Amino acid sequence: MSLYTRRFFDFIAAIVQELVLLHNGRIQARSEVGKGSAFIVRLPVSDSPEAPTIVRRLS
Repeated sequence: MSLYTRRFFDFIAAIVQELVLLHNGRIQARSEVGKGSAFIVRLPVSDSPEAPTIVRRLS
């Protein structure tokens, strides 16, 4: 991984972390050597009738 790529990844990760914390969410990371990493972002959903339920899985 180049230094530029690493810095860009760190920058994006910091933004995601801040947004998740602002919304009282959680981030989990899983990694397997030779297979890569998976990042799971969990955000609370309001029980308000105005709040739509959105479920999306990224592959």
